[in-house]
This record gives sequence, structure tokens and C-alpha cells, in this order.
Amino acid sequence: MISYPFVIVPVPADWKPQSWKTRPPSAERTMSLEMASALAVMANQHQMNFGPVNVWTFRCEAAGSRSAMFTVDLKQEWDATSPFDFPPDVQQVTGESHSDCRDMIEDLNATLSPGSRAIVVRSLFHADPFFLRDSCRVAPHHPRVGGAIAPPSGNA
Repeated sequence: MISYPFVIVPVPADWKPQSWKTRPPSAERTMSLEMASALAVMANQHQMNFGPVNVWTFRCEAAGSRSAMFTVDLKQEWDATSPFDFPPDVQQVTGESHSDCRDMIEDLNATLSPGSRAIVVRSLFHADPFFLRDSCRVAPHHPRVGGAIAPPSGNA
């Protein structure tokens, strides 16, 4: 099975994405996936320093092998245990293939009201299957969706 984690983000109501995986307007700068992950981890760690968080920074794919970061206001405060976590706001679609998941994200976006968009997010931890593009072979009950994605001890 293939799973794509995603989060619903606010976008301008008149925004016209170019494809199902167009990054949100707030993620305009692209960089290497390693840099985007490192910066998102730092932003999330900073938020965690103040207790329960109500905003979280994610990484999404951009053109080519590039990545981008964007921050989302969470629906409710959340006690993150690691800057690598996916908050409860992250959901997932699961299918037999990448094209199944892409179709599901496209279908979901077609049903959302203007001003909302489902954006596929990627892990911030390099050893996680959600880290690399097209490497999302996980079971539908993948524990990292809505739960902690913490690196093993000594690999932080």
C-alpha cells in the first residue's frame, strides 16, 4: 500500500494551483530537501520551547528535487514530543499506487471550498519513509501519521 500524508491549509480564495501537488503560496522559497528539513526542525523546536504548540512547520515537495517549507496554524494546541512529529492535523490517503493517492488528493481538493487546499507533506527525519519523494510505501495504520517521528537515539 502507498500512503500520502497531507494537511489542509488556507490559501487565497482566487489561487489557481498548476497541479495536484503545487506547493502553497506561503512556501515560495525552494531549497534542498535537507535544508528545508533542517530549517523546519529548528522552527518546530523553537515553537516547542514555549510549551504546547499551535503552529507547525512542514516540508513539501517543489519542482525537481527541491523542497519548500510552510507553517500552518493548528486546529488546537498540541503537545509535540519531537520537532519531527506530525501533529494530529495531518491526515493520509492510502491507495494501491502513487497514481491512486494523487487521484485521491486531486478529488479531495476538488471538494474543498475556495481558500482551502490539501498539501502533501514530507517527513523531516531522513530515515523515515516519508522523507524521500515517491518513497511512501507504508501500511494504512502508519504510526507516524498523527504521532511522533523521532530519530533513534544518537541520530538527531
